[in-house]
Amino acid sequence: MSDTAIAEEPQHAGTPAPAEKVARINDTKLMPCVLRLAEERDLYFDSLLDVGCGMRPLNRWFTRYDRAEAPRRYVGIDTDGAVVKNLNEQGILGLQNFNADFSLASDLVIAADVLEYLNPSSANSFLKRCASLTCKMFALSTLNARHWTRRGVKKDHSWVKWIPESVVQCFAENETAARIRNLTDADQVAMMMLEAFDAEKFHIAVYEAWPWEIRDLANGEGEYFYLKTFAVAIAKDEAS
Repeated sequence: MSDTAIAEEPQHAGTPAPAEKVARINDTKLMPCVLRLAEERDLYFDSLLDVGCGMRPLNRWFTRYDRAEAPRRYVGIDTDGAVVKNLNEQGILGLQNFNADFSLASDLVIAADVLEYLNPSSANSFLKRCASLTCKMFALSTLNARHWTRRGVKKDHSWVKWIPESVVQCFAENETAARIRNLTDADQVAMMMLEAFDAEKFHIAVYEAWPWEIRDLANGEGEYFYLKTFAVAIAKDEAS
């Protein structure tokens, strides 16, 4: 998602997020978490806005989803023109930004693995724009990168072959400085969610997900690391 689609806004460091706002789950992908929450709260969706849809849009899934209702409107947004062209050629509504000649407000808004590609000064504006378009549920996934550094993972870790490539990319020297890969973690995301979504209108939950355990078998000591962060906002008038 490019900054051309959203307004610039300073990012605030803020204070640590309330501990109760961050929980831990074992899911490796965002959608199982979304499906579980929708079922628990008996939510149904007639529209899906898939922000940063990429080459794996959720349109086919949404047409089969048992909690999708007519008209099942799907809109995919991606700043990559090739992605949008591919969507439109398949008869799927695709846009390169949030500009449209109709309201993009949707029951379900998904932003999977988008936040880490934004300019830090645009992250809050992006989430506020998503909040303004969310009728029932918003959900995002992003890297939990800073968690790894706080727990002692060194940048010079090329010798550790099993560390996920997405973690290695967080600290790649050739990464553009505009990205916030190495700034995002669950606490940071929780603060941004609390700023973007009105707590009087939305229930907000943030999760550290995809746990890894690294254990020293000789000494019996180990550490848990959480690779991903998921965040969800559910409209209070829809949540049971």
